[in-house]
Amino acid sequence: MKKRCLQCQSPVFGRIDKKFCSTECRVQYHNTKNKKDNRYILQVNKFLRQNRSILQQLYDDHVKKISQSQLLKLGFKPEYCTNIYQTKNQKKYYFTYDFGILPLSSDYYAVVKRKEYLR
Repeated sequence: MKKRCLQCQSPVFGRIDKKFCSTECRVQYHNTKNKKDNRYILQVNKFLRQNRSILQQLYDDHVKKISQSQLLKLGFKPEYCTNIYQTKNQKKYYFTYDFGILPLSSDYYAVVKRKEYLR
Protein backbone atom coordinates (compact mmCIF):
# COMPACT_ATOMS: atom_id res chain seq x y z
CA MET A 1 0.00 0.00 0.00
CA LYS A 2 1.44 3.33 -1.09
CA LYS A 3 1.54 6.26 1.31
CA ARG A 4 -0.55 9.31 0.35
CA CYS A 5 0.22 13.00 0.82
CA LEU A 6 -1.72 14.44 3.77
CA GLN A 7 -2.59 17.53 1.70
CA CYS A 8 -3.34 16.43 -1.87
CA GLN A 9 -3.55 12.63 -1.54
CA SER A 10 -0.87 12.08 -4.24
CA PRO A 11 1.51 9.13 -3.79
CA VAL A 12 4.51 9.90 -1.57
CA PHE A 13 7.96 8.61 -2.57
CA GLY A 14 11.18 8.66 -0.59
CA ARG A 15 11.79 8.15 3.11
CA ILE A 16 9.44 5.85 4.98
CA ASP A 17 8.43 8.63 7.42
CA LYS A 18 7.69 11.18 4.69
CA LYS A 19 4.14 12.62 4.92
CA PHE A 20 3.96 15.07 2.00
CA CYS A 21 4.71 14.85 -1.69
CA SER A 22 6.29 18.32 -1.84
CA THR A 23 7.34 21.31 0.22
CA GLU A 24 4.36 23.24 -1.14
CA CYS A 25 1.92 20.62 0.17
CA ARG A 26 3.65 20.57 3.57
CA VAL A 27 3.48 24.38 3.88
CA GLN A 28 -0.14 24.51 2.67
CA TYR A 29 -1.15 21.76 5.11
CA HIS A 30 0.38 23.54 8.13
CA ASN A 31 -0.95 26.96 7.05
CA THR A 32 -4.45 25.54 6.82
CA LYS A 33 -4.06 23.77 10.15
CA ASN A 34 -2.85 26.96 11.90
CA LYS A 35 -5.15 29.40 10.08
CA LYS A 36 -7.46 30.07 13.05
CA ASP A 37 -4.58 30.84 15.45
CA ASN A 38 -2.76 32.91 12.85
CA ARG A 39 -5.88 34.98 12.14
CA TYR A 40 -6.21 35.86 15.84
CA ILE A 41 -2.52 36.77 16.15
CA LEU A 42 -2.64 38.91 13.01
CA GLN A 43 -5.72 40.76 14.33
CA VAL A 44 -4.07 41.48 17.71
CA ASN A 45 -0.87 42.66 16.00
CA LYS A 46 -2.96 44.93 13.76
CA PHE A 47 -4.57 46.56 16.82
CA LEU A 48 -1.19 46.95 18.56
CA ARG A 49 0.37 48.60 15.48
CA GLN A 50 -2.67 50.85 15.13
CA ASN A 51 -2.52 51.91 18.80
CA ARG A 52 1.20 52.62 18.58
CA SER A 53 0.75 54.63 15.39
CA ILE A 54 -1.99 56.77 16.98
CA LEU A 55 0.09 57.44 20.10
CA GLN A 56 3.21 58.20 18.06
CA GLN A 57 1.31 60.69 15.91
CA LEU A 58 -0.14 62.43 18.97
CA TYR A 59 3.28 62.54 20.63
CA ASP A 60 4.98 63.86 17.48
CA ASP A 61 2.26 66.54 17.22
CA HIS A 62 3.11 67.57 20.84
CA VAL A 63 -0.27 66.44 22.17
CA LYS A 64 0.38 65.74 25.83
CA LYS A 65 -3.20 65.44 27.06
CA ILE A 66 -6.20 63.96 25.27
CA SER A 67 -9.72 62.99 26.22
CA GLN A 68 -10.84 59.38 26.12
CA SER A 69 -13.54 60.17 23.57
CA GLN A 70 -11.01 61.82 21.22
CA LEU A 71 -8.66 58.86 21.57
CA LEU A 72 -11.45 56.41 20.77
CA LYS A 73 -12.53 58.47 17.74
CA LEU A 74 -9.01 58.09 16.37
CA GLY A 75 -9.47 54.30 16.52
CA PHE A 76 -7.47 53.64 19.70
CA LYS A 77 -8.35 50.36 21.42
CA PRO A 78 -7.36 50.71 25.11
CA GLU A 79 -7.75 46.99 25.82
CA TYR A 80 -4.72 46.26 23.61
CA CYS A 81 -1.35 47.12 25.13
CA THR A 82 2.01 45.40 25.35
CA ASN A 83 2.86 46.16 28.97
CA ILE A 84 1.73 48.01 32.08
CA TYR A 85 4.21 49.98 34.16
CA GLN A 86 3.29 50.82 37.75
CA THR A 87 5.18 53.52 39.63
CA LYS A 88 5.92 53.63 43.35
CA ASN A 89 2.99 56.07 43.66
CA GLN A 90 0.68 53.37 42.21
CA LYS A 91 0.19 55.20 38.90
CA LYS A 92 -0.28 52.82 35.97
CA TYR A 93 1.07 53.56 32.51
CA TYR A 94 -0.37 51.48 29.68
CA PHE A 95 2.24 51.04 26.94
CA THR A 96 1.99 49.88 23.37
CA TYR A 97 5.65 49.17 22.78
CA ASP A 98 7.41 52.49 23.46
CA PHE A 99 4.39 54.84 23.52
CA GLY A 100 1.82 54.87 26.25
CA ILE A 101 -0.98 56.57 28.11
CA LEU A 102 -1.36 57.55 31.74
CA PRO A 103 -4.92 57.97 33.03
CA LEU A 104 -5.12 61.48 34.55
CA SER A 105 -8.80 61.54 35.45
CA SER A 106 -11.89 59.61 34.46
CA ASP A 107 -11.83 61.06 30.93
CA TYR A 108 -8.28 62.31 30.22
CA TYR A 109 -4.98 60.64 29.42
CA ALA A 110 -1.41 61.85 29.17
CA VAL A 111 0.49 60.65 26.08
CA VAL A 112 4.04 59.54 26.94
CA LYS A 113 7.07 57.94 25.36
CA ARG A 114 9.26 55.48 27.21
CA LYS A 115 12.81 56.56 26.47
CA GLU A 116 14.77 53.57 27.79
CA TYR A 117 13.54 51.45 24.88
CA LEU A 118 15.75 53.50 22.56
CA ARG A 119 19.15 52.16 23.71
